Amino acid sequence: MSRVLATIASTVALGAALLAVPGSATAGNCGKFAGSAVIATGDIPCRKAKAIVKEYLKLRRASIQGYDCKGSSKRVYCSTPGKSIRWKK
Repeated sequence: MSRVLATIASTVALGAALLAVPGSATAGNCGKFAGSAVIATGDIPCRKAKAIVKEYLKLRRASIQGYDCKGSSKRVYCSTPGKSIRWKK
């Protein structure tokens, strides 16, 4: 019986450890940037998504790092086939 409990405890501990380890943080809510959340879909690292939004807000170019971007100082939308980045203040 103690073996079973030890196995269950180690499995739970391993699962908790895997959830606690930060990964590459791709896709989904990438956290706050300039007071609002950056949302990335597709295989985009959060660091890159935030950098693209920051660069667009600074330069206002239609193409940033291979992404087609549009927006204003309150909204940014950038995309490339299969990937998109959204930010709304």
